[in-house]
Amino acid sequence: MLKRGIVTSNEGSSLGDIFRDTARTLARDRVSASVITALRSAGVGAILLKGPSFAQWLYDDGTPRPYRDTDILLRDTHMPVAGGVLTNLGFERQPFTDLRQDKPWHAEDWLRTSDGARIDLHRTLIGVAAPPPVAWSVLATRTERARIGGATVDVLAVDARALHVALHAAQNGRRGTQAMTDLSRALDRLPLETWRAAAALAGELGAESAMAVGLRLDPQGAKVADRLGLTVSSSVQLRLQSSGAPGEALGVAWFMQLPTRRAQAVWLLGKVLPPVAFMRVWEPGPERTPLEARATHQLPMAYAFRLLWLCARGPAAVRAWRRAQRWPA
Repeated sequence: MLKRGIVTSNEGSSLGDIFRDTARTLARDRVSASVITALRSAGVGAILLKGPSFAQWLYDDGTPRPYRDTDILLRDTHMPVAGGVLTNLGFERQPFTDLRQDKPWHAEDWLRTSDGARIDLHRTLIGVAAPPPVAWSVLATRTERARIGGATVDVLAVDARALHVALHAAQNGRRGTQAMTDLSRALDRLPLETWRAAAALAGELGAESAMAVGLRLDPQGAKVADRLGLTVSSSVQLRLQSSGAPGEALGVAWFMQLPTRRAQAVWLLGKVLPPVAFMRVWEPGPERTPLEARATHQLPMAYAFRLLWLCARGPAAVRAWRRAQRWPA
């Protein structure tokens, strides 16, 4: 393996920024621990993803790895029970999964406004083609224990974590700075045998192509993919994700694969005129700044802004989709 060196400080970050990020991360660790403990008490098996498990694994040199959301994988059929647990803890389910005819979502987003804590309940991982019940049955056997936020929690075993690192890179592309840093550090640390085990796991989950896309975003990862014989399929979605295309381009891809004109019309209507609950929490743009359309009289302006926002971003999304279609397989 090529050793490229590991950065031990946040370049461009002040000491105050580092302390602030560390304090926020510790607070989120405590939230993660309390949520998983509550889920366990309710009989819900839960696997903590990314965040603190990646930090302990890849950033034990002291470099902070801040995270915004707590990502938890659980059995698809346990979603309703888990939702009740989160509701009792003061979280509210965000209505992003309620848009008509929208693509199946891999996770539910929950927010607690009192402290800004966010929980993503995953039924699967992006890049996994196997149905959620299969994904859970496979990944639930590939776990180990870790001490996080004062509690002992289940996290993915190292081969499953290696696969998730590659899938996360494929999901975010080279613009996903954190995902690319995670991938670089994992490639520096893990032997080929671990990546081979991760590839075997990807085969069980139908995630070989997504793993190949993620690895090939890094020069060293491309060498690993070659040695493992991992190739990239012609999936337009994977091409869009790995190229860092705007999220709206994925919407265009989903729209184009809908089976009928009626389904496409319903999808468009749902995007232009989503439910009121969605509009009250909609956060446009990568900066995720809420519109705060809480009062009824603000909703017409929010809907008008959404229409303008979609019109402004639509052409770039269509162009990105067309480029992805023209790429060689």
